[in-house]
Amino acid sequence: MSVLSEMIKKKSILLSMLLLMIIVIMGVSCKEGMVGDNDYPMRPMPFNEVTLIDDFWLPKFSISRLTRICLSMSFFTFPTSF
Repeated sequence: MSVLSEMIKKKSILLSMLLLMIIVIMGVSCKEGMVGDNDYPMRPMPFNEVTLIDDFWLPKFSISRLTRICLSMSFFTFPTSF
């Protein structure tokens, strides 16, 4: 029984060391792969401060905005008399 328990103890120590090495390697590789503040040229800003000035997205958003307003208004029923 002592030989079997000794083998189990060695295996558990080896597995613990292997797991620790994997965690350390993953931690180092993830840290190296992270993007720093200087690597990304764009910064977040509130959506109400965004202005579209191009010829591609501006017409698409204008059509979408006008269509949604008309569609939303069609769901309301207005009284004919007060």
